[in-house]
Amino acid sequence: DGGNDGEGRDALCSVAVASQLESLQTFIKALAAECGKAATECEQKAAKVANVAATSKLLPARNTLLEASKKMKQEKSNLDELQSRLTAAKDAALEEHQTEVKQLEEAKAQAYMEQCIGKATEAVKGAEATIQEVAEKSKECSVEFMKDMPAADMEALMKLSQSAKDMVQSAQATIKEIEGSFAEERVGRGSRRFM
Repeated sequence: DGGNDGEGRDALCSVAVASQLESLQTFIKALAAECGKAATECEQKAAKVANVAATSKLLPARNTLLEASKKMKQEKSNLDELQSRLTAAKDAALEEHQTEVKQLEEAKAQAYMEQCIGKATEAVKGAEATIQEVAEKSKECSVEFMKDMPAADMEALMKLSQSAKDMVQSAQATIKEIEGSFAEERVGRGSRRFM
């Protein structure tokens, strides 16, 4: 179980990382939009300044606004590139999470299957041992021997036979229980995949 706990923590970490990356991605997207808006506003103001007086003292302000617009466009481009890298990192983290969850589910299903098989094997071995004991005692008992058999021995043989019958029924019930559990597990895993 210690290994499964570690896998569970790793899966939670990859989800947390993906969540943090998504939050950062949203922030960068907003920042890139602001840079684009600021660049557009700088260009519009530079155009207004140029229209007012091409030879006026405002001409250096126009150049400063155009330079600011250029810088804003460059920053927006850098932010767009960073956003693309973050999207790739987030997608990789989510894919890793999905892989880890699938592996964890498969490990749990395997452990459950092994537990059920062990339980069924024990029940079948117990039934086989009891049946073997009854079979050996039956070989010793011929019809003539049974006529002369004391009542206590006959009762012990009957109890042993009933015990064997009960063990077989118990083994059959265990196998049905396991089959039902496996069917539920398959349905449960299938429904989780579509969520």
